[in-house]
Amino acid sequence: AGQAENVAAGAQSALAAAEDGRVMVMTYKLLEGEISYFGGYSLEHDPASINQELNPPEREVKDDTTPIYDPKVLLDSMEFSEKDVGEIFDEGRFFRDRGTLQELYSTQGYVFTQVQPVYINLPLNSESLDKYEACAAVENPPTPTALRCKGEAEWLNIPELRERLADNPEDEGRNLRHVHFVVRENGLAYIENIIIKGYVKTQENVIRRELLVKEGQLFNSALVNRSREKLINLGYFREVNLQIRPGSAEDKMNLILDVTEQPTGTISVVSVPNPDFRSLPKSAKTT
Repeated sequence: AGQAENVAAGAQSALAAAEDGRVMVMTYKLLEGEISYFGGYSLEHDPASINQELNPPEREVKDDTTPIYDPKVLLDSMEFSEKDVGEIFDEGRFFRDRGTLQELYSTQGYVFTQVQPVYINLPLNSESLDKYEACAAVENPPTPTALRCKGEAEWLNIPELRERLADNPEDEGRNLRHVHFVVRENGLAYIENIIIKGYVKTQENVIRRELLVKEGQLFNSALVNRSREKLINLGYFREVNLQIRPGSAEDKMNLILDVTEQPTGTISVVSVPNPDFRSLPKSAKTT
């Protein structure tokens, strides 16, 4: 996995055809970039986009916000953890982690939640850590650059990085990639209409009775995905595609199911796994 992830995007290809025109030889030139290593995760909620269910606009203390999920709970739900600092930065694990955050919110009706990653790339050496420690000590940064440096210093776990450098001197100079997630929770979404398309032989009520979501309910991506699995497991459909479209208001969504039926006389037995994300118990939420 590491080799594939370190191939630069600028791969070049050359084609050469043999004289008889029937043989084609394809040659790829791969330019490997510098290996990046996991430098840790951090996370914050944007107070300007915090949920209103736990933070009504009329609350007295505006600066005291309550997110749907506590930052520690979200960080603990991901594959990459503090014990993985120093390992090769696996893009696949990172994208799964980002998807986990998105999925956790959408199962609670927060389809509009945005998860924005901010990257910090730094060499693991004393000079780099000294720079960030100096930035953290500045009370009132005088320039935008100094302000950005102070913010990044607060995201990094500098004491832990110093300890790692001391315990593993062979890692000095390695390029670390730290990811800071900014979560904008935004508002809830409700299902306004469930529109079913593509069926010919199958009656619509047969499809609707398999659905675990109803019109007017809070959108729940887990129930939507399980509904799709149930339809596939019927064996009636070759494909079941889901689309989400805006409704008549900001908090309303239309769920569109586009099915493709199996050819006549075809029997299909399908086993569909659950979506790949880590679910959390209700007690893990800050509610």
